[in-house]
Amino acid sequence: MNIKLAAILTLFIPATALLAEAPNLEEVVPQQETATDPNTCRYVGIGVGVPHLDLNLGVRKKWENNGIDIGINGETSSSIQKEKGDTSQVLGYVNYLLFPNSSSDASFYAGVGGSAGMKMAHFSDEDYEFVGEGNVLVGRSFANKQFVQAKVGIPVEYDAEKKWINRIEDADPSITVSYGIGF
Repeated sequence: MNIKLAAILTLFIPATALLAEAPNLEEVVPQQETATDPNTCRYVGIGVGVPHLDLNLGVRKKWENNGIDIGINGETSSSIQKEKGDTSQVLGYVNYLLFPNSSSDASFYAGVGGSAGMKMAHFSDEDYEFVGEGNVLVGRSFANKQFVQAKVGIPVEYDAEKKWINRIEDADPSITVSYGIGF
């Protein structure tokens, strides 16, 4: 039961960041202060990877050369290895982004971060498992709040004996190319 609670909290904590900037209706704010922050971007993204498809909903914030990317990722994958089977997972993620050229709205970036959530097997009697992933990514953002990025994810899983297993030696790192558009 504790794993279920941890997985649910992992999914909802990043989601609260998406709602953190809700306006206070009792406060009168001059028009110039209500303009959208040009350094913040809420986005939806779609990715194609080996061997999966994913959908992202997130928010990015940029400060000079630094940035943060927080969101939720839904992913479905098909394994060519019969014993691994087809799975779906829902992950909350946080990535730190570094923009080497902060003077431009359109710039390249690199980042590192992590994801955590639940993985469920499609055609199995097994319930679900708690999973995590280390992320390394590179990409390019554009002035019109769009981006293209490549991400390598290195999986970590939680086994039945409640011990972390770092599966780097036998892992199937995921490689994903994503396109995102801000709104």
